[in-house]
Amino acid sequence: MARTSTAVYDFYTGLPTSSTDVDNGVTNATEYDALGRPTKAIRALGVTGLESWT
Repeated sequence: MARTSTAVYDFYTGLPTSSTDVDNGVTNATEYDALGRPTKAIRALGVTGLESWT
């Protein structure tokens, strides 16, 4: 049995828009602003938020 994780990328920016975990099928999504900065992170159970990057 193969273990596969997947990622979906935006065609124009090349940024990842969603990913699916290998073990339990958890899907995460990220939204970006016009400059490519993450603005919203959506976790598997519908929890939204954004970590801060410096």
